[in-house]
Amino acid sequence: MIALAVGFLEAFFARRAGKLLDQAGGAAYKAFDDKLSALYGWVRQKFTGKDSAERALRMFEKDPGDEDPRDAFAEALKSVLDSDPQSQGQLGQFVDELKKLRPAGVTIRGLAQADKVAGQQTGVSVEGKLAAGDTVEGTAKAGTVEAGGSQAGVSYRPGT
Repeated sequence: MIALAVGFLEAFFARRAGKLLDQAGGAAYKAFDDKLSALYGWVRQKFTGKDSAERALRMFEKDPGDEDPRDAFAEALKSVLDSDPQSQGQLGQFVDELKKLRPAGVTIRGLAQADKVAGQQTGVSVEGKLAAGDTVEGTAKAGTVEAGGSQAGVSYRPGT
């Protein structure tokens, strides 16, 4: 969920910075962009007053394609969610709505990183139909994968 939220916000920052060309698509793209904007506002509100989280967000906004700021932002988001379980459900709702609204040709990226993996670690998990032009990229990094542990960059289930 965090990886998807980070990927959606990466797309939002890139679009806002003009790094992505405007796409024709009318209401579908507007609804998606409006929901991305709402997610960004929600994150800003959750990070308010938390200096390290605010700094991570500013760095991610400045360079959304760079792995280091993206990772720092993901860690800050995870920390905020860990301290506020209600926020986990709220973020889940944003991600679910964005998955439904996202237009074709969207890139979804995810990164999972750990020193040691005993269970399962996945960079990005996608469920549902992918449209023509969609891209899914995931990375899973671990110092050690213990016996019985597993990791995958991408987990995809087509759904129904």
